[in-house]
Amino acid sequence: MILDILPDNLFKRTDITTLLRDKNTAIMHKKLAVDFIDKEMYLSRCALLFIMEGRQIITDSESQQQTILPGHLLFLPKDIYMVSDFIAANGYFEAILFFIDDTLLANELSIDIHSKDIHQTDKHATDHTPATAVFNGGRQIADYIQALLRVYNQPQCNTTHHTQALASLKILELFHLLAQQEDGASFTTHCQQHCMYKKQRDIRAFMHKHYTKNLTLDDYAQLTGRSVSTFIRDFKKLYHTTPNQWIIEMRLKKAHALLSQTQATVTDAAFEVGYENVSHFISAYKAHFHYTPKKTKQLQ
Repeated sequence: MILDILPDNLFKRTDITTLLRDKNTAIMHKKLAVDFIDKEMYLSRCALLFIMEGRQIITDSESQQQTILPGHLLFLPKDIYMVSDFIAANGYFEAILFFIDDTLLANELSIDIHSKDIHQTDKHATDHTPATAVFNGGRQIADYIQALLRVYNQPQCNTTHHTQALASLKILELFHLLAQQEDGASFTTHCQQHCMYKKQRDIRAFMHKHYTKNLTLDDYAQLTGRSVSTFIRDFKKLYHTTPNQWIIEMRLKKAHALLSQTQATVTDAAFEVGYENVSHFISAYKAHFHYTPKKTKQLQ
């Protein structure tokens, strides 16, 4: 099953234009001509989403659902899994996405990222309140968005080195505009706190939930809040094997259960457990069980 890591995977998409980018900070324009349903995503950066046309329905890992309508901003903290439906209206879905470096808001909006009090407040907020937040941007934010598109949705803006610094500046401008509005200050504070909140995810829970996804070792490390070397070390402490070997065994065990206990075909089982090539699945299955998936179906 395909799980997009954002924003990395978006830079490869032809239906998304990168307006401004500086390393981990980026502003992107998304326009879809048709509905896009049940898209699985994982955020590696904090993000703001502004809906221009259509609506987006987001379901989080706790099965909580939010619908974001035109004119509204949605804040999404990093390291969250979600499933999105992009619903077109008047022929298309359109949105602006802001991906924010961890330290940008703290360093530039006069918050001490190393402050003990901030971390305590931050942890309390993350443990007891929803990490996502929705804000009605109003006319001023809509005008700001339109100005972004008029000025930066140009081919020359995506090729010049001088536009890199503008990515951070334009995001900071957005937050200053938000802070001037009624209830805007509390929204910006929420974003700051959750952008600064950093934690290591439980490897056991994460791996059991996502081992069928097409993630690399780097992805697993990043999404559990670790370097690759730390992830491998912590993983071996838990499972006494390598991540790759564990994933293969888990996938094949699940495939065996599907083939022996359900009506799933060999192809169905291969795709269900994360194999994109059925021949590779059959070879791995035979090497592990010493007989083919077809034989398992015959013995059912």
